[in-house]
Amino acid sequence: MTENSENQAKIYKILVADDEDDARNLIGIALQSKSHEIIFARDGEETLRLYEEEKPDLLILDIQMPKISGLDVCESIKRNAGENFVPILLLTSRQELTNKLEGLGIGADDYITKPFSLVELEARVKAFLRIKALTDALRETKELLQLKEKELLATEVAGTAAHELGQPLTSLLLHCRLLSSLSPESTEFKESLSAISNESTRMKKIVDRLASLKRYSPVDYADGLHILNLDEESD
Repeated sequence: MTENSENQAKIYKILVADDEDDARNLIGIALQSKSHEIIFARDGEETLRLYEEEKPDLLILDIQMPKISGLDVCESIKRNAGENFVPILLLTSRQELTNKLEGLGIGADDYITKPFSLVELEARVKAFLRIKALTDALRETKELLQLKEKELLATEVAGTAAHELGQPLTSLLLHCRLLSSLSPESTEFKESLSAISNESTRMKKIVDRLASLKRYSPVDYADGLHILNLDEESD
């Protein structure tokens, strides 16, 4: 499936907030499309509630609304959006230059002045939905890469543990077998006990280095695999 067909198949939710019935109806007519689901709000409180419930892809906010202004709604959404990009288009009057500047300063992505051209509104919305789609795709790719990096790191930690702990573990097993055949009073018995103690201390140091490792520094191991370099000092 191509990117274009994926975009066409997606139904975008657009939240339109305006306290004037005529303005909401006009915007609904302008944006009527099989690929759009239009949700309407009449004041700032309803806008914030619907934003949380519906998770819209784009908001069209009138600056002057009852209860909570469009600017305050915009600021709240942008402040809490995190990495989720939700474009906000402000509706303003020609006299609201200060509000336009304030809106852009708190994160609004653009504004359109009333009375506006329906063709212009539709064009702005299409442009922002394309940006929204691209931004979401990039975020999903980033999250996938982070997941793959974690999986890779887990594999390298496991490989490092197997590589570093394999030899002392083998030595411990051999000395344990040897102890079972020796007299507790013999020199060999005491030497094996000492070797077990030394190998146990060695393993403890390896585990401590793994636990305190801060620098991600893989080195070649075998068959294309990598392990972490435990020789470098941690910062």
